[in-house]
Amino acid sequence: VLFRSRTLTTWNTDYKAMLSRLPKSESLSERVLIELILTTEPDTRQRKRAVLVANSLAKFAEVNCDFNRYKGNYSHLKNGDRLLPTDEQIVKYYRSIPNPHWQRAFALMAAYGISNHELFYLDLDSLLKPPGHLISTYRKAHYGVRRIWCLYPEWYEQWQLFIPVALPNVSGKDNRALGNRVTSAFARYGLCQPGLLRHCWAIRAMGFMPDSMAARMMAHTTAVHNQTYKRWLNENQEEEFYRLLMQRTDRPLPPKI
Repeated sequence: VLFRSRTLTTWNTDYKAMLSRLPKSESLSERVLIELILTTEPDTRQRKRAVLVANSLAKFAEVNCDFNRYKGNYSHLKNGDRLLPTDEQIVKYYRSIPNPHWQRAFALMAAYGISNHELFYLDLDSLLKPPGHLISTYRKAHYGVRRIWCLYPEWYEQWQLFIPVALPNVSGKDNRALGNRVTSAFARYGLCQPGLLRHCWAIRAMGFMPDSMAARMMAHTTAVHNQTYKRWLNENQEEEFYRLLMQRTDRPLPPKI
């Protein structure tokens, strides 16, 4: 069911709208696919999706062409910086949630950096045994079953994540619908946007593990990880990471003179 949910989301988001624009009376050709792409605005997310669809259709129809040159310069990084909550604010948010089920959902998202709809792809039994590495099956086909570290590990104890608490009983026809239920609940309780907790985990992870490990735990590539999250570092965080790294006993040392 979960696999079908992900597939349905991809179909509705990336393919269905684009396919509806194809002419009904013409065969697939390079010209038809280029015209499909040009129905979208340049340098937009929609243009990027149109190129994705066109490339997939070309491969299916054995049309020998590549449309990546039309992709443009769209990047989600252009959407503007958002102010991330501090770890102290995250703790205050956690304590303010009166509903134990939504409090547990918030705790898992904050401590493990999972996305809102990934809440419903978790093996919660993995939390019963210390140190509480959370197992996620989200994007299993690409990354396999993932064990995500709790950052900070102290939150595992302080928030008693080893005590079973059911997640909110919500439903949705696909990942987008499930995510919207979480976003609505966060707004209802006056919390930060759910995605910001994931950003905070990614930045926190830079002080705990190599980028490649953090990227795998977040179910994306190292390149995407670095491009997306390192831009959030501010001067104070850079100074803190420097201090921690310089205190390591195994750090490189200068030559002896």
